[in-house]
Amino acid sequence: MILIENSAVAPPKTKEVKKWTDDPAEARNWLIDRLSEIHAGKYLAGIFDQKTVEAMMPSRTERLAFWRDEYALDSFTILQRLLAFMLSQSQQGPQMRSWLTVSATMLYARPFKQWSEVRLAEDDVPNKYRGVHKEVLKYHDKVIAHRDPDAPKRDVWENELPIVSEGNNIFIPTTNPAMEDDIAGSLLELVEILIPVLKARSSSFVSKYLPRPLAPGAYVLSLEKNLTEWLKPVTPLR
Repeated sequence: MILIENSAVAPPKTKEVKKWTDDPAEARNWLIDRLSEIHAGKYLAGIFDQKTVEAMMPSRTERLAFWRDEYALDSFTILQRLLAFMLSQSQQGPQMRSWLTVSATMLYARPFKQWSEVRLAEDDVPNKYRGVHKEVLKYHDKVIAHRDPDAPKRDVWENELPIVSEGNNIFIPTTNPAMEDDIAGSLLELVEILIPVLKARSSSFVSKYLPRPLAPGAYVLSLEKNLTEWLKPVTPLR
């Protein structure tokens, strides 16, 4: 747990470094050292003090970005396994394929349908996969979430609703097209590209603000703007 005190923190001492050298080998070693410190999350605005790094508090924007990336990572990790299963089952019945299609669509779409501050941006999707990205979101909006009120009306006239009767069974006909293998394959390729990107961004946050492992257990990450403690352990219910 990281505690941030309200009292002012004294300006950190900067690590004295040699600014210039005529020795190429020495210059190379200096650069390697600086890059290693940057990679380890120890370099912040010229500060090379590990205690200062540990005491720093992530901005609200950084905390929201961490939430965004972890949420998307969880969705895409499950989706990766689901799509692999879908593509490996050559004898799927139409009902099973329809169920898997709805699940895959929801798992992919939900990070892009979050509220604006934690919504995954379309810019994260490589141009090569923008087509399948838009196709899946379009299916989500029109078929699952019904978020296309301006779409042309089909089989519905004014205040009339079509129904089908099969003996004692009466139901409303709905369209649930199954995801084709080419779409599922492209979507699997896409999430396998996005997962490492999201992991890297989350790891950068953790290495910067949590350089030492947390004790095992559940925690709450605060999204408040003005706070003194941004990460709190959850007290187990008895």
